[in-house]
Amino acid sequence: MIDLNVWFLKLSGLWCILKSTKIARKYVISAAFIIIPCQGIYLPMECYKLITGYENFQRTLELLGFALTHILATTKIINLYVNRKEICQIIEDLNSYYIMSDHTAAEECKRLKQRFYKKTYRLGILLFVLGNCAGLIRFGISAFHLVFCTDDTKYEELCRTMQPFLIPLPEFLDMIFLRWVLCVFQGICLNLYAWQIVACDMLFVSLLVHIDCVTHILCYLFETVTERSMSHRNTISDKDSGQQLNSRMNKEINMATYRLQRLITTCEKTSNVYQYVVLMQLVFALFTLMSSLYVATSVPIFGASFIYQLEFYVTIVTQLSLYCWFANEITISFGQIPKAIYNNNWMSGDQSFKKSMIINTIRMNKPIYLVIGMVAPLNLNVCIYILRASYSYFAIIKNK
Repeated sequence: MIDLNVWFLKLSGLWCILKSTKIARKYVISAAFIIIPCQGIYLPMECYKLITGYENFQRTLELLGFALTHILATTKIINLYVNRKEICQIIEDLNSYYIMSDHTAAEECKRLKQRFYKKTYRLGILLFVLGNCAGLIRFGISAFHLVFCTDDTKYEELCRTMQPFLIPLPEFLDMIFLRWVLCVFQGICLNLYAWQIVACDMLFVSLLVHIDCVTHILCYLFETVTERSMSHRNTISDKDSGQQLNSRMNKEINMATYRLQRLITTCEKTSNVYQYVVLMQLVFALFTLMSSLYVATSVPIFGASFIYQLEFYVTIVTQLSLYCWFANEITISFGQIPKAIYNNNWMSGDQSFKKSMIINTIRMNKPIYLVIGMVAPLNLNVCIYILRASYSYFAIIKNK
């Protein structure tokens, strides 16, 4: 787990879930200050308005899309708490793969690790910025409505298309001061939700990136078995040297095979921990994208509500793409292992070495992938299907 993941977890107050040390326990207070306003106050109020405050079909779809996003964030936190031991074990297992006794392999491992870490940093910053923009835009819309949308406003048409609040305000508390309090509270909660979602999503994405990185390392280990074995061969007689080379090659391929078996087990653990969260993410994303398209086409183009829906749509698509892209990368990387085994200079190996090659090659002919709720593999085809289906449902609803 990289430093950026730790920072996101600390920022969202979720660090205390994964770590039980004294240092992490101090984040229990920050977790309470974040979870109580979001999950304890904001989410029930949001659901109450959705159930009781029907205005029109467009507004209901908009509120339902936001509510599903926040319910999903709560579900991710619950999943993080329930499976915290398994997640910590997965992190420890993945970190153990980077420990290499061979100097050449250690250098290559370090190079690959740095490359994948940079990728994770960029994705984390992108997702964090997109998530925070949603709350800031919604706060700006609410503030604009409070300042300019009065009885004698000049922006009557614009104010009519800008709905300031996603949560209800009782009539007996309908005062300008309390409206500003609600505006600030809503903006804070939306940003806190963004932090929670980014922390949970980037933890999952980081695990996928780690698995992909370790798979590349294994490809390197299998491809350079003979080369690295020859570099350890001592200058002795040809006969003894050949036996020593075969012994070293068998040792290297057995070590790589052991790492491969452990990595497949780690991949299965990760899939089991997140399979139902991924299923909910895909189902909710399907409806949220459809509702966002419907609302965006029902308001004036380039208006405040349109820009907000556009940013919200891009955020959900980015979130969905990260899941599918890196899960697909894992499948592709595992598929490169048989090629790496064959590209090794295996002609000089003995019979035992060649049997190990064949067994590994046959095993890797079966694709390795993450699953969606024990239903289907998670890959780019799923992302494309969700985007197509959301547009199809939007077209059906819009034409009726």
